[in-house]
Amino acid sequence: MLEAIQKGYYLLAKNPSNADNLLSFAQQVGIDTNEFLQLFGSDLLNQEFQQELQFVLQLPVHGFPSLVLYYQNQYYAIAINYTNADDVITRIRDVLTQS
Repeated sequence: MLEAIQKGYYLLAKNPSNADNLLSFAQQVGIDTNEFLQLFGSDLLNQEFQQELQFVLQLPVHGFPSLVLYYQNQYYAIAINYTNADDVITRIRDVLTQS
């Protein structure tokens, strides 16, 4: 499902927050439509989403996508360089050696 969402968002510009798009992604990966709709509207899923949202709000994140390194019980925002992976690796190494 995650792969279907990623492809839909990045390749087809489909909003992953849209319920119809999520249903389409679920169908693409063979998830039963009725089961998906039942779980999607459930209180349990809403509770899990709210917990996840609270967790994300505590992270050093200012936009998406983001890269966050969890090291020695701390979260570190790592600036993303989409054209130079070595730059990102250096930033991660800096955190690992300075902590």
